Amino acid sequence: MLSTYRLVHLIEQDAAEMASGLLDDIERDPRAAGYLDKVPSAELWKRVHEIYRHLGEWLEEPIGGAVERRYREIGGRRAAQGLELSKLLYVILATKRYLHDYVLAHRPKQEQPAEVMADLEMETLLEEFYDQAVVFATVGYEERKAQLCQCVPKG
Repeated sequence: MLSTYRLVHLIEQDAAEMASGLLDDIERDPRAAGYLDKVPSAELWKRVHEIYRHLGEWLEEPIGGAVERRYREIGGRRAAQGLELSKLLYVILATKRYLHDYVLAHRPKQEQPAEVMADLEMETLLEEFYDQAVVFATVGYEERKAQLCQCVPKG
């Protein structure tokens, strides 16, 4: 039986490989074109690796908290780097898709009800995490953009 804990452990254990695979996907994805022109590959790899490597901790966080701080910071940083909001959100959701596809490819077929329940629990936790990530990254992005716009003299 593959419990939610074991699914999270699989992801955390393979975090470096997953971060590298996602980076390769982003480099080739036309919908992410321009992202790596604004965000250095090493920075993206580090952020993605951090999320995957400590996924269990992130999933246990209450709404807000560390997830809010981290993603508001990421949103603000991407705004300062001149990245379009749509690209930021696309890449956040790409990390979610990559994670989902990786788990599907590396877990055994579920046969027991407990295994199916573990998968459903994992899906629910990931949905909640990524919902928060998108909202807080957007808030951080908008806050930083507003700060940047206030600095520009009108004339």
